[in-house]
Formats: sequence, C-alpha cells, structure tokens
Amino acid sequence: MRYIRTRDFLEEQERFALQYTCEVCVHFDVRSRLCAHGYPNGEHRGDQGLAEGDALVFCKDFELV
Repeated sequence: MRYIRTRDFLEEQERFALQYTCEVCVHFDVRSRLCAHGYPNGEHRGDQGLAEGDALVFCKDFELV
C-alpha cells in the first residue's frame, strides 16, 4: 500500500511511536536483510530517509515483533 507522508502522519508517527519498517517485522532476516517470504523489501526498510510528501510503502504481510 502506498501512502503519502503528510505532516499529520509524521506527527502521529512520533506521538504514537508507529512502527512499520522491515527491521521491526518478524519476517525480516537480520543477517541477510531480506524478507523471509522472499518479498522485495527495498521500499519497506527504515533506511530510506523519507521526508514529508514522499511516498511510503507499507508491506501487506507486516507483523510487529
């Protein structure tokens, strides 16, 4: 799912400590930095450095550790 990062989203992300990146997902293999399901994860990792107005991509299979 693609979502445009708005100022409201950034504020809620900080206020509620929202987690949504691969690094905190149970399906993420830390050693290989790949998804255990084989999904491409380049757009889902936390090292993207996205800013307001950028597209954020949520994984359909994300599960918080």
